[in-house]
Amino acid sequence: MALAILQPGCSAKLDADSGFQITSIAPASGSVNGGTTVTISGGIFQQGVSVTLGGAACTATTVDSASQITCVTPAHSVGAVDVVLTSADAKVSTLSLGFLYTPPPGSPPAVTSVTPTTGSTLGGTTVTITGTSFAAGAAVKVGGTACASSTVLSSTQITCLTAAHIAGSADIVVTNSDAQSGALPAGFTYNAPPVISSISPTSGTTLGGTAVVIIGSGFTVGTTVTVGSVSCTSLSLDFSTQLTCITPAHAAGVVDVVATNADAQSVIFPASFNYIAPPTVSSVSPVSGTTGGGTFITITGTTYSAGATVTVGGQPCTGVNVNSSTQITCTTPAHAVGPVNVVVSSVFGLSGNLNNAYTYAVAAAPTVTSLAPNSGPIAGGTTVTITGTGLLGGATVKIGGQTCTSPNVVATTQMTCVSPPHAMGAADVHVTNTDGQSGSLTSGFSFVAPPFITLISPIFGTSAGGTLVTITGAGFRTGASVMFGSSACGSVNVQFPTQLTCLAPAHADGFVDVTVINPDGQSAVKTEVYEFVTPPTVTSITPATGTTGGGTLVTIGGTNFTQASSVTIGGADCTSLTPVSTTEMTCRTPAHAAGATNVVVRANAGLTG
Repeated sequence: MALAILQPGCSAKLDADSGFQITSIAPASGSVNGGTTVTISGGIFQQGVSVTLGGAACTATTVDSASQITCVTPAHSVGAVDVVLTSADAKVSTLSLGFLYTPPPGSPPAVTSVTPTTGSTLGGTTVTITGTSFAAGAAVKVGGTACASSTVLSSTQITCLTAAHIAGSADIVVTNSDAQSGALPAGFTYNAPPVISSISPTSGTTLGGTAVVIIGSGFTVGTTVTVGSVSCTSLSLDFSTQLTCITPAHAAGVVDVVATNADAQSVIFPASFNYIAPPTVSSVSPVSGTTGGGTFITITGTTYSAGATVTVGGQPCTGVNVNSSTQITCTTPAHAVGPVNVVVSSVFGLSGNLNNAYTYAVAAAPTVTSLAPNSGPIAGGTTVTITGTGLLGGATVKIGGQTCTSPNVVATTQMTCVSPPHAMGAADVHVTNTDGQSGSLTSGFSFVAPPFITLISPIFGTSAGGTLVTITGAGFRTGASVMFGSSACGSVNVQFPTQLTCLAPAHADGFVDVTVINPDGQSAVKTEVYEFVTPPTVTSITPATGTTGGGTLVTIGGTNFTQASSVTIGGADCTSLTPVSTTEMTCRTPAHAAGATNVVVRANAGLTG
């Protein structure tokens, strides 16, 4: 049977088939000073076997039997060592780390390692301390602060729960009850938990891929970040105060951002990132328009919000209006012939695209069929509505060769503008699209001079109104209105451009302006030309009888005698007329045939009572 021979330093022992092997050593530990008698058990031991512990020869080696050897350990430094047997014929058997050298009784403790080596400044980290000569009741301090609790598991191992401490490296010190101590300098590092103070940007697409810069403190190598519980697809530690994270894909909504250091300390930045679905474009209507632009289009899709912009063929669409989250309207820009993409972009920088959604074609020349109104003042300022075909956004208008201001294309068949000043008379209307093509309407608009007043008849009337007044002048137009002072004249009738009539309104006594206003807003005024007068009344005459020869002095009672100019009795003037008050006057009767007669008081304005 062949023998397998292990070379010195191998960590495995010979298999059973070799016959020569070591299975155990007792005791398994002893003093670093040596002198411990150990018994090595195994098989097929023969005289001439040598024993080493940690490379040093065991003394007083005796082969007690084929399965047992005794020897005395040599001195060695603290720690576990291999036990190696070598036969006379060079066979080798090894018991890896089979014997532990320990300090002599009463030696101070020694700390060789700690696991884990980092923890939170808040404390609460359970660490395992490895070393030698740990005695029951040993106390542990980390960074000069006693562990919140500690347990001596064996002479070589202690566990403790760290207390709160400032950030930085800390010594680990184990002190036995006999006051002897051992330390591991800078054996443990306190790390402050991470802090997030801000992130930028605070929103991004649901598709992920947004580079988010996270500002805070306490970030370390190995820090991880989740956005909405999903890990960033890429993460870089720029500084201990800054991380850069590439967001993962996620459903729409506001989510938390969480940073977790390698020591498991973490911070939550709640509801700090908003996942937003990018807009989409599903259709455009109409699907084509002219190269001059100006076509009003409706875009249908999803996730539209206020502030969205639209490009058609890479050029901005004008007059963008977000009607709802699924619909946008705008007016196309000018562009060369051919199909183009339509792109909707949100204020968040997200966009949706529909390829070849709109086609530009050569435009037909515009036409002009009518204007409403088709006339206006020579001073301009009339808002006119132009009807026609092929009217495109950006189209301009000239009336009588003068530019119509504030042009606005409402649809391809209608636009508005404000008429310019112009001499009186008919004028041609020209509409020109942005592509240079134009259409016109000959004598499509008439400039009209303002009216004027030369004569009013009569120039007075009763304050009760109802007097038929004739106004003479020029430029009166059908639909004109008339004002007496601030009151409208009724039943206005424009009989000719030079004459109209109306019924004077009721008004307080006095002179008023008369104003004629044409439908185009032009007007004419004649100041203080018409007088409203309250007519006199006659209530009594004393005495009520007199001689046919006249000469009787009578007293007449009534109202509004202030403007009385004459009195007739039976059609003949009363003489010696003397006003007494606004309600009384005297006069002498004229001669008259016998019988009852009328008494009439006539005012200066011709009104009678």
